Formats: sequence, structure tokens, C-alpha cells
Amino acid sequence: MRILGFGTYDVRLHPRVGVLLEGLRERGFAVREVDEPLGVGTAQRVKSLTSPASALRFAAAIAGKWARLIRRTSAYRGKNRPDAVLVGYLGHFDVVLARVLFPRTPIVLDHLIFASDTAKDRGLSGGGVVGRLAYRLLEGIDRAALAAADVVVLDTDDHRALLPARARGKEAVVPVGAPKRWFDAGDRARRVRDDARRAEGEAPAPAENARTPESEARKAGNGEDDGPLSVVFFGLFTPLQGAPTIARALAILEDRGVRIDVTLIGDGQDAKAVREALPSGESVRVSWIDWVDSEDLPDVVAGHDVCLGIFGTSGKARRVVPNKVYQGIAAGCVVVTSDTPPQRRILGGGARFVEPGDAPALADALQALAQERPWDRERSRARRRPEGEASRGQFGGDGAGHSADGVERSVGGAGHSENVRAPADQAEPALNELEADEIREGFRAVRVTDSLARAILGMGRRRLRNKRERLDPKRVSTEKKRGTPGLKRMWSQRPARGNGGLSSPGERE
Repeated sequence: MRILGFGTYDVRLHPRVGVLLEGLRERGFAVREVDEPLGVGTAQRVKSLTSPASALRFAAAIAGKWARLIRRTSAYRGKNRPDAVLVGYLGHFDVVLARVLFPRTPIVLDHLIFASDTAKDRGLSGGGVVGRLAYRLLEGIDRAALAAADVVVLDTDDHRALLPARARGKEAVVPVGAPKRWFDAGDRARRVRDDARRAEGEAPAPAENARTPESEARKAGNGEDDGPLSVVFFGLFTPLQGAPTIARALAILEDRGVRIDVTLIGDGQDAKAVREALPSGESVRVSWIDWVDSEDLPDVVAGHDVCLGIFGTSGKARRVVPNKVYQGIAAGCVVVTSDTPPQRRILGGGARFVEPGDAPALADALQALAQERPWDRERSRARRRPEGEASRGQFGGDGAGHSADGVERSVGGAGHSENVRAPADQAEPALNELEADEIREGFRAVRVTDSLARAILGMGRRRLRNKRERLDPKRVSTEKKRGTPGLKRMWSQRPARGNGGLSSPGERE
């Protein structure tokens, strides 16, 4: 099948759509892109709806990009029309243009965020009558975008629960995952670590021993011969990320005299508060880098022992599994992030968890990592197996949460999987390196796009069936009464094309 990536998305800033397209390519889909990056982030897009001046600047910017998109899509009309159009992240407006340009082609919208939910989380919609009107406008934009799409791609069951009733039934839950370059960076860092061990006369670590809570922290420890634990955080410093919690935790570690090197990357809304809360002692050394190019970021992160996730306390912060935790695991880091149902469900034993907004708990987790010996420490205890099983169930394409015993656990019938916790007094089995590596491998693009590939193939089958019904409605009606053998025979005789890798591969376009 032919897939056209379309919109004003920017893979350098928001790699999510790149993961989707990468995964579809690896599955055998013929993927092309018509993309004109707008260069406007989430905050600016939402602000454009609450400020007339910002709205005018945004309208002028998007008008120019749309004019180029319209010209470029002329090559994909008629017999070259794609079988499906994938509108990238932040495509609330682009999906409407896609529907106009491709009225008879299935449209897939990567609806990673709800505009209204993001405005509320970042405090961008304001208060009073104007704020309420802005919020209603954002809700209307969300509804219009969802209505224009045939398939709505979400990243968690928790976000699926936010869908309005009329959008239910056409969603596909696809975890964010990580691009290939993050896995490559993790593999390179592992080779460097093994070379260092050889130089010291030690045997290299087994290939499957990526840096996870189940393997070992590479340079961790406060021993005389070990360097300090190295920790990295990167992001836009939004309230969802909870960066001030990180700063408070570092101040606690400074008071305790724990040696730790920290790299902060980025800038944004909470950056000022973070700078004010950072310690200024000798134990905790902080380096702040305002910008790292997206091509260089994987190697920078992979050079650290620990990658920090998010620690916000808002409703949205409790519903998401952010890019950085997938990327940190792919890069081979130990990931420490907030203990929320979707993160614990998807990451399973692949991360360490602390309560959202709890600076002392984060300090305790980092101190524990700093005190663990790099090569001979006792292996960390894994999280309870049902979480790992539920995590891998996310990649099966059904989007529903299941516990280890196969019983679906939902809240309010919305498909929201409950968090599965081990009793405090119950012993937890250890997770071996192969299983930890399986969790990491599960975040590759080709794995996370399983449910999306099934949804796209399902649309193709429905389109073919509908076309045949229009051409010969009486015959199709007769075949339906007989159990649709004719329809099945018609589909099996369709010329072979790339089929997404879900059955025997056909000829790739």
C-alpha cells in the first residue's frame, strides 16, 4: 500500500511521526512524504488562539506552508493517489486541508495531543470569560480534527478515554516508541563501555546487558575509584515535565553530599524556576545546555547513566508516556520517571518510578543509583510481571489493557487499563537481561506500529468492498447472504503489494 506523510510537522522537534513512518516503511508500505515544517511549537500554536496578534502571525505562516503543500500534492492525484494519508503530529489544521485535497482517500491523524488538554495543562487558555471561550474554541478544533480523520492515532488508553463519543471506534493506540538512531546511539555507547573494560583488563559485558534497572549503572557509585553518577534531562521545561521537582531533588542530594553530575538540556516555561532552585555546592555539578541538535541528542543522552523522564502532577502528566522515556531506554540509560498508570503499564520493568512531584523520592532514587557499584552490585529487583506483560500487550494492536491472567481491566468502559501493583509484602521476581532487552526492543518503530498497520490495511479492505458494492450492488448483496465467499475471493485475487508485514509479503511498490 502507498502511504503519504502529509502536513507541517517537524520530525526534528517532534520525532513521533517519524517513528510511525519509519515503522510503516519497515513493514513494507511504500511511504512518501509531502511535509513543510512550520517551525511553530505546541505552546505557540495554542497561544495563537488566545492572542489576536499571535493568531495573525500563525495564519500568515501556515498560509505560506499550505500553498506549498497544495502545489506538491499535485503529483499524488489520479492514478498516483495514495492508499492512505498520514497527517503528522500537531495536525489539527493540516487534517482539514488533507480532507479537502484527498476527499476519497482514507485520512490517518496522529492525534498525540488534544489542544484543549494541552492549553489547560500549560495554563495558556487564561481565566474568566475570555479563557472559557478560548478553551471552548480549542475543544471545537479538536472535534473538527477528529471528524476529518478516518483513523485517529493515540498513544495511550488514557488519551483514548478523552475521545468524544462520535470519534469512538476509529482510534488506534500506538505507543510513541523511539527512532532507530536512538538505538544506534545506545549500541555505540555499549561498545565504548566494553572497549573501556577491555583496556582495564576486564571481560566485556554480555551484548544483551543494556543499561537498564536490571543490568548495571555504568559509572555509578561514590567509591574512590569511580566517577560520579551522570544524569541527563532534556525537554521544553513545561509543567507536564515537572523540571522544578528535579531541581529540588538535586538540592536535597547536595545537602546529603551525594556526588552526581547532571546535564540539563533545553529551555522553556519552567526554566527560570529550575535555575532558582538548583544547588550551588560541590557535590552536585550541573551543566545547562540551551540547545542540542536533534541529530546529536541521541549520542549525548547515551553518554549518561540515567535519563530523567517527567514528574509533573497535572491530569495530562498522569495520562502520557513521553518521548524521552522511550528514547532514554533506547539509548541504554536507566530511566527514572513518575509513577503513573500509563508509564508503569507500558514501561513495566524497564524504568524506575517515583511519585509525581515528589522531590525527596526522586532524590532517594538517584542516591540509590549513585551508591550502586558499577560491575558487582546486586541486581535490581524487577517490577511485577503483569506490568511487563501488559506492556507488551500494547504492541498487539488491540489497544486494550490486559493483566497477566488475560482479564481486561477497564474504567468506565473507556478502555482505560488500570495500574497493576504488586502487594508491598509480596516478593518480586527478578527480570533477566533477555527480558529487559525485549522491553527495549519493543519500542522500535516496527514493533509499535503494529496496530496502525492493521488499521490501515482494514481501511484498504473496506474501500475495496465499498467500491465493489457501488459497481455491482446486487451481486454483493447476494454474496453477503451466502457468507461473502465472493468478497473473500475478490480480496485474495487483488494484485499483490506491500502488505505491512502482517502476513506473507507481496511485491513491494
